[in-house]
Amino acid sequence: MNDDKPLHYLYERFRAGKLGRHDFEAAIFRFVRDNPRRFKISGWREDDREEFIAELYPTIRKAIDAYRDVGSCFDAYAYTAIRWEARGYRSRKAEKATIERAYWMTAAETASDEESFYSCGNDAYDQDPQCPPSRKKRQILALTLKCCLKVSDDLCRRIAPSVGLRPDELESKLNGLRTLVAERAVRRQELEELAAAHYCRGMIMAAKAIEAPSYSDKKRRFEKSAAVAKQRHANCRDRASKISVEATNREVAEALGVPKGTIDASIYFLKQKSAPLYDPRGPRV
Repeated sequence: MNDDKPLHYLYERFRAGKLGRHDFEAAIFRFVRDNPRRFKISGWREDDREEFIAELYPTIRKAIDAYRDVGSCFDAYAYTAIRWEARGYRSRKAEKATIERAYWMTAAETASDEESFYSCGNDAYDQDPQCPPSRKKRQILALTLKCCLKVSDDLCRRIAPSVGLRPDELESKLNGLRTLVAERAVRRQELEELAAAHYCRGMIMAAKAIEAPSYSDKKRRFEKSAAVAKQRHANCRDRASKISVEATNREVAEALGVPKGTIDASIYFLKQKSAPLYDPRGPRV
């Protein structure tokens, strides 16, 4: 395969009839999965990257249909399409995380007490014949672990019997998730501090560049140092923003030994079943 234009090489084989449509799409899919750095997704969390790649087939199909062999090669066209889709995915994830965080925080603030929050404060939920007791326990347990940083030891002991666990078992799972979140919070704090250091260095270099004689080598060195510091500051902030400081659905699933889809469904059901307490995007028209 041509290392400089691997996707264009595949496209030429596809156009010549030497590679079927399905095989062509699968080859592009594998190339994206095996070369995340080329598409600027190598710094993502593994579960986010896997989810993004799994949703990439429609983008690949559209890129194949829309490409015209005029001007840029297929590599450049596909890279641009996939990178824009990656930006859109990150934007949707950030919006979803913001809305979910606001939702649960508002739920906690408006609940009359802790127990009513964990039962959703909804009599209809408790009496819903479509939701058997085992499913209710799983949903409450998923929510408890998802909110591990906001669950006190006292609340842990009180709700453990209702989810079918001993207090020490539930506390052990909570502590495991708290440790993971704390480790990520430390890494995020370190990156934020490093970003602040690069920002200060950039400001200092920019000020020195202004004071240096015009068109001198010293001025150019200061300007270059300021530009490098600015880029490093942006990179550190971007890396810090990608580090979650909450328990993810995948981590909750691993703590319980169940598929991630089970936790996704439990959290989604709770949000749908509860009243729409808060939505930063405002009412729908």
